[in-house]
Amino acid sequence: MTPRSPRSRRAASPFTGNAMEKWVEDDKPIHILNVSSRDDRAPETNMLKRDGSFWMSTGMFPQEIIVALGEEQRISEVKLVTSNVKEVAFERVIPKKTANNDPIEWKHINQFAYQPSKDAPQTESHKLNNVTAKYLKIIILSGFDSFVSVYELHIIDGDGKVVGGM
Repeated sequence: MTPRSPRSRRAASPFTGNAMEKWVEDDKPIHILNVSSRDDRAPETNMLKRDGSFWMSTGMFPQEIIVALGEEQRISEVKLVTSNVKEVAFERVIPKKTANNDPIEWKHINQFAYQPSKDAPQTESHKLNNVTAKYLKIIILSGFDSFVSVYELHIIDGDGKVVGGM
């Protein structure tokens, strides 16, 4: 069985168990494993850069971003710089021992509503209260427009240090 968000209407992620592990690059602290929509002109890796580039959805909701943290760690906060996002939720994998060691359950952490911002990107900081996770799912539940963008993704660990980025 593959991980599936209870809020998601999309198919389950193809990244399970050891398949998830093989997509993680050892030289990066975090890695975007999967997104629910792709555009070569605005790839998902852009949200880890700090150069003004961005990832953009191709429409429809929810939009999901699955992040591998390299190793299990405490997450105190996630900071997002976005545009047109209306509501976002966070989930983490709950590992369960199965015959093939697949993580089979995503657990809801928290959900946040955004205010519209027409003239500037939305900069939001989401407190996750030191939840422990190795994989984090960011679910953009709805938007103020058909398309949303994520300019930056910052994951802050339990010690207040930024976990990822390029």
